[in-house]
Amino acid sequence: MDFVLQHVPALGLEIAVPADWSWTRSEPEHATFQAPARQGYRATLSLASDLLDPPTPARFEEVIRDVPAALSKRHPGTEVLRETRFAQAGMPAWLVHFRWLVDAKKQVLEQVMVLMVTDIASGKAVQIDGSMLASNASRDLPVFQAILQSLKLVPEA
Repeated sequence: MDFVLQHVPALGLEIAVPADWSWTRSEPEHATFQAPARQGYRATLSLASDLLDPPTPARFEEVIRDVPAALSKRHPGTEVLRETRFAQAGMPAWLVHFRWLVDAKKQVLEQVMVLMVTDIASGKAVQIDGSMLASNASRDLPVFQAILQSLKLVPEA
């Protein structure tokens, strides 16, 4: 699979995405990448700016502690498949991988959500949401992982 490097200046990021994915900029600090349609659904990865307020490690911990409950409230029957903490570009990050049912379409989706701090002093962060059909997860999850591993912070000019 061929990847192309995309620069998302409003988020201060560079990210490599598959060459056949489209890029939509819906707002200045929001970018969405979509795979070609498969089974009537396009795997999607969205990046959006976020802010930890106050900009402290304790606030980061509070945010990630509250996410699983918020997911279950938004999508009853949510199943958390994995949670992990890691460092990306030297900054703290957290990932949750979960599965939920879209009632209207009777489709099971898998979603990956990442919160990554990009500047600890100001509290700047990026939230990354990736979604795919659960039936396509064995193919799409490795692509999402490659995209996330490619992410680099780009210093402001």
